[in-house]
Amino acid sequence: MSKILSVRLTEFRAASPVDRPQLARLVGAGQASLRRHPGCRRCEIYLDAEDQNALVAVEIWNDIRERRQAAAELSPETVRSALAIMVGEPRVRALTMAIEGDA
Repeated sequence: MSKILSVRLTEFRAASPVDRPQLARLVGAGQASLRRHPGCRRCEIYLDAEDQNALVAVEIWNDIRERRQAAAELSPETVRSALAIMVGEPRVRALTMAIEGDA
């Protein structure tokens, strides 16, 4: 029997390469909060090797509803601080992933 997991890819773009480390710290703080939720299987940040302004957050959840609940608890101040050094809104892709067994 397979289980369907929710995968979320979010691309963030800093206003400049100088701002990317701070943006990565802010996104990392948000992800630390998300990781505490039991429905979170994985939360990681990757720096884009080709675009010095970009980073990508990868999240894997048991269910998208659990992710929405966890996101509602993110620090508004952290979100505002991240948005202040970003260009545009984060770009989000929602995917699903099938895994075998009861994992």
